Amino acid sequence: MSSIVTMRAGIFPAQTTWTRFGRVLIQKLLTWSHLYRTRRQLLELTDRELQDVNLTWEAALQEAQRPFWESDGHFDSEGIYARRETGPVRT
Repeated sequence: MSSIVTMRAGIFPAQTTWTRFGRVLIQKLLTWSHLYRTRRQLLELTDRELQDVNLTWEAALQEAQRPFWESDGHFDSEGIYARRETGPVRT
């Protein structure tokens, strides 16, 4: 029984890299999907709703025309992690 456990434990380090890669890939795809949907929704807002979020029609149109892969880092998971890592280190 212990030999089975030992064999399986040796597999995990190789899977960890692929698991992390998979998580990063899925997160990036979800981020792109979110950007695509929200940029399309900007075109459906009324003038009053655009005014509420402090946007002009031209600014909303310009943002909606950007490709989904262009991001300024606000919704990127990498940007979130980068901001977390720059904070004070707790001991």
